Amino acid sequence: MIAILALVLVSLAPQEAGAQVELARLEPAASSAMPDGCELRLHDASDWTGHRELESGVAALRQTGSTPSYAHLATELRRLENQRAEAETAAAGLLATLRDFVEPPIAAGQLVAHLGRGQIALFATPEQHACVARFLPQASAYSGWIQIETRIYVVPRRDAPATYVQRSGLVLGAHEAAALQAALMQRGDFVLAPTVLVKPLREARLSSMDEVPYVKDFEVKVIPGQDSEILDPVVDIARSGVDLRLRSAPMSDGGLAVYIDMLYSKLTQPMRSFETRVNGSVPVMIQLPEIVEVKVGGRFELRDELTLYLSTSLDSAGDDQVIVLIQAHCVPADQVPEREPAPTGPR
Repeated sequence: MIAILALVLVSLAPQEAGAQVELARLEPAASSAMPDGCELRLHDASDWTGHRELESGVAALRQTGSTPSYAHLATELRRLENQRAEAETAAAGLLATLRDFVEPPIAAGQLVAHLGRGQIALFATPEQHACVARFLPQASAYSGWIQIETRIYVVPRRDAPATYVQRSGLVLGAHEAAALQAALMQRGDFVLAPTVLVKPLREARLSSMDEVPYVKDFEVKVIPGQDSEILDPVVDIARSGVDLRLRSAPMSDGGLAVYIDMLYSKLTQPMRSFETRVNGSVPVMIQLPEIVEVKVGGRFELRDELTLYLSTSLDSAGDDQVIVLIQAHCVPADQVPEREPAPTGPR
């Protein structure tokens, strides 16, 4: 292990973008749990994450010495700090995407990690290293943003279009998607239609939750200085709605890989109440929220003018269907507002 760490440190010198550095070959005989045929290599993603540009900015600041004004130095330090945060966010998004993207998929015992400065360590097979080596230059070459449009519906199963029942994962053409949207607007509840604009591989998260207070319990409290007690209600919050995480990455064939992780929760109302007793004698009414949660997610490939159709049953009986329609397309950098319309952060 000491020899491997030493090689890692030596290999952190600047490399060509997308370059690979073989650190060590770990033979299966070294450990009975070690995957066969795996190699540990560094992949330089510093151009894409922004770490290379950050290092250039730091070097330029170092050369200025004491000549610039205080205002200039303060501005540069703020800019570099923001740039550093952006680079770390980009690296985290890249790492999460690689875990989903690498083909063949990352298996038990294989490893991927960011070692800093945009250097990605991957312990995997040569085929997987080749996949990453193809992907990084392609990601670095794309300078635009990606817009992802999502529409979420809840539809009674009896009203769901029969063509699409239990066919989650379909990719629809423009006319087919438009007809489906029109049918869903007539038959179901339109829950949410978020549109996010993010840089490739960055995660965008949108949460739209309703909060409903309810009485979950009572506490017996003694009033100081008095020989008496009161019953104090314990209030909690029941949450229902949509929690959505999205990432996307450009593909070499011009398409987009879209990663979605959505949690949809529905609170049954009115909330059920029942009577219980405090200290075995005082009757009180408390409430018990019933919340049904479903998850929709996965990795999918999309192109302009196409719509991804996802669906799942909201309950075990399948009475209601949650339907998600997703579109994604590239947006050139010069057409993007200066301020990001959606919060981003590492997963």
